Amino acid sequence: MSHIASGLSRRLSLALALSSAALVPGTAQATDGYFLNGTGAKAKGAGGVEIAMPQDSLAIAVNPAAATEVGHRFDVGVEIFVPDRGAQITGNQAGLDGEYSGNGSNPFVLPEGAYVRPLSDTVSVGIAVNGNGGMNTH
Repeated sequence: MSHIASGLSRRLSLALALSSAALVPGTAQATDGYFLNGTGAKAKGAGGVEIAMPQDSLAIAVNPAAATEVGHRFDVGVEIFVPDRGAQITGNQAGLDGEYSGNGSNPFVLPEGAYVRPLSDTVSVGIAVNGNGGMNTH
């Protein structure tokens, strides 16, 4: 009986080891790319929650209804976006192994500005201008 229990124990140990190895994540890194996690420093500092919690006039870029919540404001800013883009491929069946870089155009300067003016307690007008997209556009 102990020989059977020993074999079962080894198989169970092997199954647990393989299951554990399958649960270990591989290394992957990514960026939000063109779509930043918020417009303006206040929104970025709050994790991009400007849709639900507008803090400045730049919030109207993602939620126009925020114009009735922020009051009379004018906000401007500049963001510097420096993504580290590239890939390392190994073991590709088509022979495409190698290291690839897309960092030739860094940094990207993204201007932003917005103006909101209340007309009444329930009506406001505003305009927002922000850089979003166009990475590597020359």
